[in-house]
Amino acid sequence: SIPWAFSLNIDSSFKGRLRRAFTKFLYSEWEKGALYGATQEEAFEIDLDSKNTPEVTEKGEFYPMIKVALKKGAEKIILILSKKGGE
Repeated sequence: SIPWAFSLNIDSSFKGRLRRAFTKFLYSEWEKGALYGATQEEAFEIDLDSKNTPEVTEKGEFYPMIKVALKKGAEKIILILSKKGGE
């Protein structure tokens, strides 16, 4: 559970905690066979930077992007979550 993630300042500490929380969850799903890949790097990717320019984070917004492989040969599914100031 990551309810804390949407009430904190967006800084390197925040990103580290969020990355660890996402990794822990996705790794456990990969171990159960819910995600496809010989390695966790093939099964999922966590991108906390590409959509989060200083201009975006200064407004209190944050868009973590997660890519997951659900089956062999398929494109990864991209999930983009959002945190907007005050929400």
